[in-house]
Amino acid sequence: MNFAFSWMGRLAVALMLMGAAGLGFAQETKTTLALPPAPLLPAKLGKLTRVADGDAGDGLGLVDAADATVLKEDGLRRFARSDYKGTSGQPGTVTVYRFMDASGAVAAFDYVGRPAV
Repeated sequence: MNFAFSWMGRLAVALMLMGAAGLGFAQETKTTLALPPAPLLPAKLGKLTRVADGDAGDGLGLVDAADATVLKEDGLRRFARSDYKGTSGQPGTVTVYRFMDASGAVAAFDYVGRPAV
C-alpha cells in the first residue's frame, strides 16, 4: 500500500516537471484579433455630406468642459463631432455620443434635452 502511494507520487512529480519543461503536453494558444472601433459618423448621412472629419475621441478630452462631469458620470465611452453640408448648401454640425449602457444614454439625454432655466 505504501509502495503504491510512493510510486504514484513520483509519477505525479515527473508529469508536473514534464509539463513545466514543455516536454509532453501541448499547450493551446489562442489568437484574438483586435479591430479598431467603427467610426461613429459616416461620410454621408442621408442627404448630408461630411465636410471635415472633426473631433473624435475615446474619452472626455475634447468634450465641452461644462458637460464633461455629467457625461463622465453617465458613462461616456466615445464621441464624434463633424461638420456636414446639405444639398442646398446649409452647413450644420452633428455630434454623436456612445455610452456604456442605455441608462447612461437616457440620463445624458435628459441632461442635454432639459429646458433652459
